[in-house]
Amino acid sequence: IFIDRNPRFFSYILDYFRTAGSNEIFVPPKSNTDLDGLMREAQFFNIKGLIDLLNSFPESNILEPGEFNSLMDLIGFNRGSKWKLIFRGTTDGFGSDRFHSKCDHIPRVLVIITCTNSYVFGGYTKLGWDQSGQYKDDPNSFLFSFTNPDNKPTKMNYNGSGKAIFCHAN
Repeated sequence: IFIDRNPRFFSYILDYFRTAGSNEIFVPPKSNTDLDGLMREAQFFNIKGLIDLLNSFPESNILEPGEFNSLMDLIGFNRGSKWKLIFRGTTDGFGSDRFHSKCDHIPRVLVIITCTNSYVFGGYTKLGWDQSGQYKDDPNSFLFSFTNPDNKPTKMNYNGSGKAIFCHAN
């Protein structure tokens, strides 16, 4: 039995139940304030699946939650994977020094980039970035193009060259 504590979030709870186990994608609210409110409601009603789902969405300004799931499918990661935002160019600055101050020596980094024409692309490495001026070998690394002129999302796996990533101060 549900007690409708807040009609603002109750429709999201109903949508979550309606889409669970189907091919439809649950789309949570976009604002952090509304996400926090929905999380409080999910915790009040003890809806573990919704709590886990809300915890798995990163704080992306580039991708919508449904697009994030599609990206996870493209690159072969579990939709329930937990991600933590460690760097955002629009907040932290676009300089390489700012990137390195937040991202160096942190393993398992997924980079998502959008450009002025709204194409979305990026890459992943299990290795930590640094400023050594050295190539690093990571057979788990890859690049991806999520939105592009051909409208064909693509994952490009590492080619085994021994040069998966290049760590440089710039």
